[in-house]
Amino acid sequence: MKLATYTLDLGNSHPTVGEFQNDELKRVIPLIQFLQGPRNPDAISICSEVRAHLTPEIITALKLISPMEQFTQGQFFNLPVLYSSTLGSDRLVQAHELFNEFYAGTTARHFQAIQLIDSGTFTTVDLITARGFEGGHILPGLNLLARSFEHGAKLPALSLEQLLSFYRRKKELPQTTPHAMGLAVWKMMEGFFRGWLREFHPDRIILTGGQAQNLQPLLQEIIHQENAPTTIEVRSHLIHFSLLSLAKKILAVDRPTQSPAREESLCPTF
Repeated sequence: MKLATYTLDLGNSHPTVGEFQNDELKRVIPLIQFLQGPRNPDAISICSEVRAHLTPEIITALKLISPMEQFTQGQFFNLPVLYSSTLGSDRLVQAHELFNEFYAGTTARHFQAIQLIDSGTFTTVDLITARGFEGGHILPGLNLLARSFEHGAKLPALSLEQLLSFYRRKKELPQTTPHAMGLAVWKMMEGFFRGWLREFHPDRIILTGGQAQNLQPLLQEIIHQENAPTTIEVRSHLIHFSLLSLAKKILAVDRPTQSPAREESLCPTF
C-alpha cells in the first residue's frame, strides 16, 4: 500500500495542502478545498503552523505532526539557527531542507552560501551556509508593492499585470504616472538584490513561491551584469517537499514509541 502524506502550508495568506503518494507530489490544492473534500484517514499529516486556519476537531482528526515543536532558539533538528525563536515556520522548514541537501551528509556540495528567496505575499530572502541559518530579510511581495501606491491621496494602485509589463520597459525614462510607479518598484528591487549579491556572494539562488517566475528574469539579469558565478534554480512547492522530508524524519524517530498524546500534538502559533 502506498504511503499517503498531507503537507499543510498554513503560514501564509493563501494556505495550501500538498498531497503525496510516497515521495510523489500528486497535487497542491487550497486548504478550503482540502477541508471540504474526502481525505484518507490513514494518511500522515504535517503542518507548518496552525494560526486560525483549523478547528480543534480537524486538528484531532488529522493527528497533525508539528516539526516546530523541535525548534528552540539556536537549533532546529540538525540545523543551527542564528535567529530569534520567532522565526517563521516556512522559512525555517525550507532552510532545514536546503541545509541538509548542501551541507550535511556524504553527498553535500558545501557551497560557500545559498540564497533562499521565497516570493509570495511577502518576499523573504535568507542566507544559508555551513554555519546554518544565518538570517535574512523580509520585503513586501510584488503584489503588495504594486498596490502600495493607493495609500497616497491621488495615486492609483497598480495591478500585478501592469507591474510585470513595465519590467520589459525598465530601460526607459518614465513619462506617465503608472510607468513611473512601476519602474520605481523594479529599480528598488534591482538595488536590493544587486546589493545582496555583492555582499554575500551566494553560489546558488534557490527561488520558490508564487512569484518566483516573475522575479527570475530580474535576478538573472543582475547576475549577468555582475559577471557572478551564481546559478539560479526555481523549485516549485519547496515548502511541501520540505515538510515531507521532516515528516519522514520525525516518524523514523518517533514511530516505535509514539504515544496518542504525541500523535495529536498541535502546531504552534507565532
